[in-house]
Amino acid sequence: MRSEARLSEITGRGVVYGNQTLEEAYVSRTGFGASKFELDGRVTSYGAIATGEFEMLSDTVERFAGRPPMTLRTFLESAR
Repeated sequence: MRSEARLSEITGRGVVYGNQTLEEAYVSRTGFGASKFELDGRVTSYGAIATGEFEMLSDTVERFAGRPPMTLRTFLESAR
């Protein structure tokens, strides 16, 4: 199941994914009043997510929160 379908199922809201070029990503985020620094951070973070750069596991959540991390599904279901 694709991520947007999974998010739609869990949240009960329609979630649509639209792939964007870097230029489109900058244009779509400029209306929020963010500084150039913030905008660069957002766009490059989304790019890193898209290429899998953040797909790593660590014990950071458990060390700092004192509990095991939860899946995105568990978090979203608990936030309903």
